[in-house]
Amino acid sequence: MKTTLGQRIAALRKSKGLTQEELADKLNISNQAISKWENDQSEPDVAMLLTLSKLFDISVDELLGNPVERKMEVKKNLDTDLLLLQIKILSNDGDTVKIRLPLAVVKALVNSGADINLGSNSEAIKKIDWNKVFDLAERGIVGEIINVSSADGDIVKVAIDYEDKD
Repeated sequence: MKTTLGQRIAALRKSKGLTQEELADKLNISNQAISKWENDQSEPDVAMLLTLSKLFDISVDELLGNPVERKMEVKKNLDTDLLLLQIKILSNDGDTVKIRLPLAVVKALVNSGADINLGSNSEAIKKIDWNKVFDLAERGIVGEIINVSSADGDIVKVAIDYEDKD
């Protein structure tokens, strides 16, 4: 069953740990407007969609319920020294963690036995098998490789990218 715009706004608001009143304050509108959106009695205007997408750190397409295709590619003869690990964590309490590190640095940390929690208490980040991530990278796979919504409301996205030296 497809969710409505109102249901998506409510879920995104809750994932940020915001009340209707707090979201209304951030948008400079009434909390009654938020309530009407979430109950599908009205919808935000077009300009507000962009503001909401930025606030929730998603695309307008995702906000409107259109699936966004995440592409992974296989790059041939890729210099693994140029690989970057991008991690984005949106916690259910409203914190956002964004990390972009050379993959070699993360690999060295993992191999040293360091606890990789990346500033988050999310169970989803703790369950990542980093050796599998490194294996994908070494095979030349780039793009988003993990996109998890945990039971506690956290969203974790992991991507492998490369620094183009050209």
